[in-house]
Amino acid sequence: MAGAVAFDRAGTATVAYPFAAHDMAAGDLVADADVAWRDVPNGILPPPQSVLGHATRAISSGEPLLAGAVAAVEPAPPQWWAVELPLPQGVAPGAEVQVVVLDPAISSEGLVVAAPVVDALSGRSVGLVAVPGGAAVIVARAAVADSVTVLVRP
Repeated sequence: MAGAVAFDRAGTATVAYPFAAHDMAAGDLVADADVAWRDVPNGILPPPQSVLGHATRAISSGEPLLAGAVAAVEPAPPQWWAVELPLPQGVAPGAEVQVVVLDPAISSEGLVVAAPVVDALSGRSVGLVAVPGGAAVIVARAAVADSVTVLVRP
């Protein structure tokens, strides 16, 4: 009993963790005012990463800002469109890539705007890649037809 009382008085060690102060859309700038720091039990969430930059996906108010939710990269240039494409694991948002379509044969520059995740249905690693507006429709059609490849720099 004495041990339980001592444990209760000691309390649980906590650590300050960043949470979204409000809803944010993918690409939104995440600044200090967008982050609410809350105490959580130590070890319940992975160590916090940098929380300043741009949202890599939609973030709900009150959601913990886990690794990959915010990247210190600029969003895609205006007039570019993001398409979900197969990507190797480990490619980070902000990586410049080359998107190659087989039919019609084109090659376009691209920018990874959301880190790849494994698609539960296909088992493939997919992420969002922004491409210039002129190539977006062709790349999107090729993605549906599974006739597109994304080249990454080593």
